[in-house]
Amino acid sequence: MNAIVLRFPILILCYFTFTNYILSQNLENENKSYKKITLNLIGEQVLDANLVFENTKVGGLSGIDYTNGIWHLISDDSQKPVRFYEMNLTFNDTSFTAVEILKVNKLLNSKGIAFEQKTIDGESIRFDTTLNKFIWTSEGALSLGIQPTLFETDPKTLVSFPIKKISKEQQGIPNGSLEGLSIGYHTNEYWFSMELPLKEDGEPATFTINNSPVRLSCFDKKTKKIKKQYAYILDKVALKPKAETDLAINGLVEILAISPTQFLTMERSYTSNYGTNGNTVKIFLSTLTNATDIRNIKSLKKSNFTAIKKELILNLDAIKNQLPSKRIDNLEGMCIGPKLSNGNNSLVLVADNNFNKFGEQLNQFIVFELVPPF
Repeated sequence: MNAIVLRFPILILCYFTFTNYILSQNLENENKSYKKITLNLIGEQVLDANLVFENTKVGGLSGIDYTNGIWHLISDDSQKPVRFYEMNLTFNDTSFTAVEILKVNKLLNSKGIAFEQKTIDGESIRFDTTLNKFIWTSEGALSLGIQPTLFETDPKTLVSFPIKKISKEQQGIPNGSLEGLSIGYHTNEYWFSMELPLKEDGEPATFTINNSPVRLSCFDKKTKKIKKQYAYILDKVALKPKAETDLAINGLVEILAISPTQFLTMERSYTSNYGTNGNTVKIFLSTLTNATDIRNIKSLKKSNFTAIKKELILNLDAIKNQLPSKRIDNLEGMCIGPKLSNGNNSLVLVADNNFNKFGEQLNQFIVFELVPPF
């Protein structure tokens, strides 16, 4: 009898010790943040621009994700079939040696048939391990009245259902709308971002002006509604236009949640008339703490708000001459890859070559070591 009586205090003590441990771990995760991040170049690979795989031309690679040892890359080709590729990337701590295409997955609409041509503009793709579904963004076709949309896709059937259509007030301008996507640090949310400002919020960045806020939104998977939204200020265009008719633009092309309040964000600036040197790509550590929730603000031009704080991690111009290609191309996709042998993560970038419609561009892959590990 005495032995039984003695067990209860021990069990109670163990229970509270375990509970306090769980609570402390949750609190630690909630407060997790990074003060400094470093990217160390591992290497580059480029796929042939004329490569054809299973009757599809490989190009337009706008988004990349890594799950269970496989890389998934979405193509923004508006022609049939709307698709994403499965690939294998071979690299280690010091070298990047190969890219191999394994499979093409042809996406279907909610009726189980192929999407119509010129209705989908795939920009980013992620795999949600909690739902066992692919999540991806499409800029739609605003000129045809087709809304930018967030889709989810069953990996077995490849049938895709819209889970969020961007309202007319929030959808932005053609080729500058729904772009970046990240699985949330919390499993009940996704984050997505616009590439360029809404007309009501500000003007696109120029070489001299950067009063250009784009919207970064937190999407609740259960309610299917935006529950938080913040303003992210774009840098100025990096290269000065040589003529008034030159295209000069800078946009937010990808986001990655790395803590409850922080993201890696990638901006890509482009100025025409510079040949193969028109792109400047920057990666930032962006922090939401103290930023204003702008969900209910219709026009940022007419409102006071605190934007997301961002700090430059790397301007890729700094590593351009270390690449075999000696150039930074139209990088649009970014994801965290497998851990390296030293325990640090890898970070992989991919470029959309636009199927070389606008001149010579590359199916470019760049791999970095990411410090500290996540």
